[in-house]
Amino acid sequence: MFFTTFLKDKYGLVLFLAALAYFIVLIRSDLVQNSRLDNEKKMMQKSFVLETSKNAELKNKMRLLNKNSYIELLAREKLGVVKFGERPYKIIIKD
Repeated sequence: MFFTTFLKDKYGLVLFLAALAYFIVLIRSDLVQNSRLDNEKKMMQKSFVLETSKNAELKNKMRLLNKNSYIELLAREKLGVVKFGERPYKIIIKD
């Protein structure tokens, strides 16, 4: 009863509509912020997966670099190092 008489009053109706509009704006801003945070969470999860895979690759490379055979292979390929008694040669391709 009080609510219906309150709404019949001109000022009461204006006050009710203003409060309703205020709460709608608050709810909308919360929904927008929630959506933005959900998108940010998804981006962070993708970034986490990417960084985890990079980390695994780096750990694998570290493991390989601790092996003498891999270090020798890199030295031969990148620096042109040869063992004692081997003859180095270079292949030249003509166009």
